[in-house]
Amino acid sequence: MKTRARLALGFLAGLLLLGLFLRGTDWREVLAALKRADLGWLSVSQVMIWLSFFARAKRWGYVVHGTAPLSYGRLFTSVQIGQLANFTLPLRAGDLLQALALRRFTGQRASLCVAQVALDRISDLVGVLAVLFVAILSFQPDGPILIPRETFGTASPLEIPATVFRTSVVLMAAIFAGLAVVLALLFIYRERAQETGARLAGLFSARLARRVGEQIGHFTEGLRVLNSPRCILKSMLFSLLTWGIFVGGFVPLMLAFHLRVSWNAPFVLTGLLAAALSFPGTPGYVGQYHIPVVVGLVALDPGTPLATAKALALAAHFLNLAHVLLSGLVCLALERKALRGLHREAQRAGSEKPDQPQPLEGA
Repeated sequence: MKTRARLALGFLAGLLLLGLFLRGTDWREVLAALKRADLGWLSVSQVMIWLSFFARAKRWGYVVHGTAPLSYGRLFTSVQIGQLANFTLPLRAGDLLQALALRRFTGQRASLCVAQVALDRISDLVGVLAVLFVAILSFQPDGPILIPRETFGTASPLEIPATVFRTSVVLMAAIFAGLAVVLALLFIYRERAQETGARLAGLFSARLARRVGEQIGHFTEGLRVLNSPRCILKSMLFSLLTWGIFVGGFVPLMLAFHLRVSWNAPFVLTGLLAAALSFPGTPGYVGQYHIPVVVGLVALDPGTPLATAKALALAAHFLNLAHVLLSGLVCLALERKALRGLHREAQRAGSEKPDQPQPLEGA
């Protein structure tokens, strides 16, 4: 029942955001803007999307190397299955499915795999923070950012605080620092954390104490990469590369729709998008993806044609979604798994015994 309620909440949020995006839209002008788009530049943007997939999988490889060095094919598969779930299911279910895919390939405990996904997300934040940092240095409006009322068909202009980027950077930096410190302390004092967890659980039952102690032990085992500064550094460098590709991907998109490209526009658009998508939200990121793109384009240049801004947002979302669906479904087909079945298996992962390790292909 809880799962159904979360799904319903995600779909409702998506409908509300999509409704806001569609309000005041002149579809004839949007279709005209789509028809005028340069196919050559759109093709370049698709190449950038695939490059980001490959860079993300490489980063994931450095995170899991300490406990389960996998072939690049299986690294790519686990990442794309997670991305597929994040794009098609609400509330970022893909993070759990990425951990489950790793578990299936290696036979490791689910808690250990979850720890490695947590490390991957921290590594990902390095790239996000770099993009946001450039955005706040290069885009400093004198007052609140005003979004004209015709943009989303509102009664009055929408007012966005000028400090939105600065607040996002501070918030994400705090999250990054907090998670990094917690995971580092868990790894350094893993035996003490295991004993403390077991002792607290022992207040309820001896069986629960054993289980909690085991799970904390497996989770901290997944942090073994912290023993390798070289792997940590490489994962962070590939995080910067991945987000650099995301930034670069907006350049051909803007050129495809014949928009003026200032050097900082891709950073601002990527920063707004990253901030919006960092929260659990709608299936397919419907509305959650489109609105920050339109807001960014209008904020950077109030003279941007509204139909063109919405056409670019629709095209960018469609291209990303199409490639994520294609790669994710191919990966699932190769693993002979259905997304629904994998999601059900993920919900049971915490209570099942681990699978026996499977041979690693190409390792």
